[in-house]
Amino acid sequence: MRKSKRRTRVAETLLKYAIITMCGLILFTLANDAANAERISNSVGGEAVFVLLPVLWWIIERTIKDSVAEARKAKRNRNERTWR
Repeated sequence: MRKSKRRTRVAETLLKYAIITMCGLILFTLANDAANAERISNSVGGEAVFVLLPVLWWIIERTIKDSVAEARKAKRNRNERTWR
């Protein structure tokens, strides 16, 4: 049972990041085409950040999860203390 849950979680994670990667590549292509229409030469500018979308997503997601876990831990510790 545990292996199937783990496989499902891994498959969901892989699918999520595959979708995010595809969205990043599509956004990059669209932004690059629009930017190159304004530029004299075909170059890459700030739209290259869209290629890093999966990494940025992971960093932001991990930061939020860690912050929520720390807040819950602090609240639990605050509730366990009795000073009276």
